[in-house]
Amino acid sequence: MLGLDERGQISVVVVAVYVIIFGLALVLTFRHGYSRQSGWLELLIFCIFRVAGGVIHIVAEKVDPPVKGLFIAAYVLEGVGLGPLLLCTASFLEVAGSPILGKHPFLNQRKFSLVRIAIIAGLVAQTIGSSIASSSDSDAPSILRYIGAIILVICYVLLALYDLLIWKVQDRLTEHNITLLKCISGSLAFLAVRVLYSTLSSFSSSSVTTEGDSSSSSKSVLAEFNSSRGSWELFLLMSVLMEFAVVALYVTFGLSLPISKGMGYHAVYADETSRTQLDLISSTRGPASNV
Repeated sequence: MLGLDERGQISVVVVAVYVIIFGLALVLTFRHGYSRQSGWLELLIFCIFRVAGGVIHIVAEKVDPPVKGLFIAAYVLEGVGLGPLLLCTASFLEVAGSPILGKHPFLNQRKFSLVRIAIIAGLVAQTIGSSIASSSDSDAPSILRYIGAIILVICYVLLALYDLLIWKVQDRLTEHNITLLKCISGSLAFLAVRVLYSTLSSFSSSSVTTEGDSSSSSKSVLAEFNSSRGSWELFLLMSVLMEFAVVALYVTFGLSLPISKGMGYHAVYADETSRTQLDLISSTRGPASNV
């Protein structure tokens, strides 16, 4: 197709799909708000990274003679996209657990903020490490790639743990919170595969090959997860499809969420929580209010 190899053809599909999802994410961002905790802005940024990375990869394969810098940019963007997706998940998880934040010994806004900072730190380390390692001719991965990958794994484990903790107190959540929590739990299963692929890719050899490069590649098992020379089947299955499954779940939730008089879902949660608190106060002080 269009004289592209398998990864180039995947990029064409990725660009087409995420242009559509970008439009939906933009609608959801305006519909539900730009708040950091909402998660929609991170989803929008993720779509931008995917479209930009796909376009650059297609251009890189069409340019003759090949420009290694374009391939490096495409593969760096491919790795960077995981960050906004984890940030998006953290934001949605905080929204799902909003009725109990501060009331649970292990769940509060400060912990979620620390996880976000850690995700950004891991993302920066992995991006810098990937850029340095890919620009060199050595197959030795940069130590920053190791550090970044490990940080992102730890952040994922923390998010999965927070998800389990919130499920344990689901009786204190509203209907919309529980629906969002189900969506997040499903997404975490797909994210586990995506994080695993990113980690294995970070520990594989790091040099980038351009189209038509006949240099031999490493025969190690991890070489199959290399960002440029690895198996395109594994890339499609463990990276592209897993990301799409996560995004599809979040977009479906956002589109199905009822909006009352233009209120975003934060307002819906706040309204439901306020009514619950007022009902509790009324039932407690009911007899005295008639005196």
